[in-house]
Amino acid sequence: MFSLVKDKHEHAWAIMKIENNKEVVLKEQHGKLRSRTDLVENEEVFDDMKKKVEELQGPCYILFDFAYKQNSGTVKDKPIFIYWCDDDCVGVKEKMTYAATNSELKKQCNGFETFEFHDKADFCFQKISEDLKAKDRQ
Repeated sequence: MFSLVKDKHEHAWAIMKIENNKEVVLKEQHGKLRSRTDLVENEEVFDDMKKKVEELQGPCYILFDFAYKQNSGTVKDKPIFIYWCDDDCVGVKEKMTYAATNSELKKQCNGFETFEFHDKADFCFQKISEDLKAKDRQ
């Protein structure tokens, strides 16, 4: 799944969850973006993905083909890996299971920028865009 988002751009996003306390499974995915440099479309697709995350409830892992505007004004796409775990809605055991698996999944994220969110206010397109822009080489 990682290469389908990062290298082949086959999916705009993919959401994965742990089932049976042991297996990471694909729960939802979205097809290709019409344009990898259309910021409006990318933000709309991001918002749609967040709605799916809310529907699925609980922690999850997300791969997303993210587009943002660099300081130079150029639009760049960057694959991102998000670990989402709302601390207010998850028990300690589930948090620990997801956190441990997160460490293992990050090892497969070569070429992905990684993010971890525990608060709905932080889990937003603008925050990720600003963070990526700040990390760009000047």
